[in-house]
Amino acid sequence: MTLCLRVLTVKLAAMQELDSTWMRLLWPVRAAAVPLYYAGYRWSRRTYDRGGGVRLDAPVICVGNLTVGGSGKTPATIALAQMLLEQGRKPAVLSRGYKRAANSAAPTVVAAGDEICCGVEQAGDEPLLIAREAPGVAVVAHPNRAEAGRLALEQLGCDTLLLDDGFQHWALRRDANIVCVDANLPLSRARLLPLGPYREPLSALQRADAVLLTQSSDARLLSERREELRALPGLKRETPVWEAIAQPVELRSIQPEQSAPELAALNGAKIVAACAIARPEYFRRTLLELGADVAELVSLPDHARWDPAAVERIEALARRHRAGMILITAKDRVKMEERLEFASPWFSLESRIQWPEEQKYEIRRFLNQAIDAFSSQT
Repeated sequence: MTLCLRVLTVKLAAMQELDSTWMRLLWPVRAAAVPLYYAGYRWSRRTYDRGGGVRLDAPVICVGNLTVGGSGKTPATIALAQMLLEQGRKPAVLSRGYKRAANSAAPTVVAAGDEICCGVEQAGDEPLLIAREAPGVAVVAHPNRAEAGRLALEQLGCDTLLLDDGFQHWALRRDANIVCVDANLPLSRARLLPLGPYREPLSALQRADAVLLTQSSDARLLSERREELRALPGLKRETPVWEAIAQPVELRSIQPEQSAPELAALNGAKIVAACAIARPEYFRRTLLELGADVAELVSLPDHARWDPAAVERIEALARRHRAGMILITAKDRVKMEERLEFASPWFSLESRIQWPEEQKYEIRRFLNQAIDAFSSQT
């Protein structure tokens, strides 16, 4: 994606975080901006279709989506990186490192094997979370993913590259595109930015080599999305559609001296929740499904940093509601545990994708085929 279109995407995506009243009031402006965005998208696509992208000396597997934020890419990237590691590969995750403080012209090594090389300020929240949850996997952050990939190959000894949130990063050629589709969003209502959350039209799924349905374990929703996907003229008939649902597995304490209760302790517990993610309503839903009594949910924009004032405000809410604990997401944990002090019990809800064995076998075969396809071309 060209720089101009990337900047336009970020600005238009910010409109998705406005409250519903402003969204309604700005509907004419948002509708008028759609053709502008689409024109930029088409121009950018034609530019890369003519010139192609950079080809690196290793297989590149992309994990991306069609929408802005909250599609479950990060848990999928972690699970796929762990799978490659189990298969004897030396994978590196290439991330843009959105909203990280580092402004170096050189890529930032977030993790080299089991070693975490920097903190959240330099890494960004999602790259650091990937590094923490997938030990043994290299993680490199830089807007120029080709440069990040070269560093991973030449200096870290990696042999397979996972392009995180890279479906629109056309500057880097890849051997397989895995697209995450939020099962909560009906495809019949797909709207381009800024009228809706879509970066690309649904026809872009013709570039997908596999689809992961994410963010819901509801059998009805999953079935509906499968039917909608199969009815799309752009999606190839042979493209596999798998489920990649991150399931809660444990609570983790933010304070080293505080032990975390079992996950079952949430059932019936009054809590205050806090998050800075794209879809805070999904976090609330998960907590309710675990039986928690969510007295209040405090949400900040996606990737926002937490400061001492925000911590004090949330702890005051917990005292007012007489909540026994404060719950955050794993993505918020990596932003909080290095920098802040706490007076109340804070825990993160940890979730992981647990593939069914048959599906795991199919995904492994898919990854091996992508790697073999690269090898056959070299």
